[in-house]
Amino acid sequence: MEILLIDYGAGNLRSVRNVYESLKAEIKIKITDIENLREIKNADAIILPGVGNFKNLAEKIKGKEDFFKNLKIPFLGICLGLQILFEESEEAPNERGLGIMKGKCLKFMGNLKVPHMGWNKLKVVKEHPVLQNLDGKFFYFNHSYHAPNALMEVENEKFIYGITGYGIEFPSVVIKENFIATQFHPEKSGKDGIKFLKNFLENI
Repeated sequence: MEILLIDYGAGNLRSVRNVYESLKAEIKIKITDIENLREIKNADAIILPGVGNFKNLAEKIKGKEDFFKNLKIPFLGICLGLQILFEESEEAPNERGLGIMKGKCLKFMGNLKVPHMGWNKLKVVKEHPVLQNLDGKFFYFNHSYHAPNALMEVENEKFIYGITGYGIEFPSVVIKENFIATQFHPEKSGKDGIKFLKNFLENI
């Protein structure tokens, strides 16, 4: 089995690779450039680790939107890798995301400290194998923008599997068909993050 980590020039690749290598599973972890569409298409699964800004990643996927939207292999997006699944973001108003889910990612408002950084609780609102035994566990977050919640985009309600509170309740896990994404960083979340990444591996 081969899992590709997609490199777009800003992703947190090494930490994700280290977690999977620590599991000593019979898998091949490979890093590939986001431009290498043939290699991406032929992988058993892909992971898009999220570090950087929406504009940078949106520019990298421009012209490749249909390719990514039509992928049938398991896709795991992390942090910015979740936000890019939506149509747009306040972080880069002139750029477009993949549009796999409706709506615009928004900046945290009010008196909240931004970015939202540190450990926070995951509340599982729909069961899924990748979330097995993870309800109420704490994960590491580092982000200033969040996906629209179900009140903002009713169409998305069925895709929200986990939520987290920070001023508002925002989606911290979204799943649509083969697309799975987390706002938190499982690769930086200790044993529960390892559990999540192992769950993903076991359900490919």
